[in-house]
Amino acid sequence: MRLPRSTLRLDWGHLRKRCAELASMVWRGRTATAGLLRQVYQQRWRGDVPAALEVLEAYRPEATDWARLAEWMSYLQAQAPYIPNYRRRRCEPQDIGSGPVDKVNDLLVARRQNGAGMRC
Repeated sequence: MRLPRSTLRLDWGHLRKRCAELASMVWRGRTATAGLLRQVYQQRWRGDVPAALEVLEAYRPEATDWARLAEWMSYLQAQAPYIPNYRRRRCEPQDIGSGPVDKVNDLLVARRQNGAGMRC
């Protein structure tokens, strides 16, 4: 169910974490991985998923695990509609994380489920 005036977007922290996990599986060595991630992050920070995919494609010959690289690229393509221009959102200032949503969940859902006599 979508709420009126709601927009789905991918939390910057979750996006960054998932990409770091996949990058560590695709390339060997922290230096190579860090350099690649820096380039990909620059594109995603602006919400430019096609440019991030171009960076990954350019690094394809250096990849040690092509299946994981394909998984990473598929992940970015699937999430593209939910990847905003994080830079613009930060400057406006708007949220780029899921903190407010997590807090509402804590207040509305978790508190109700943690009532007296309830068990998981």
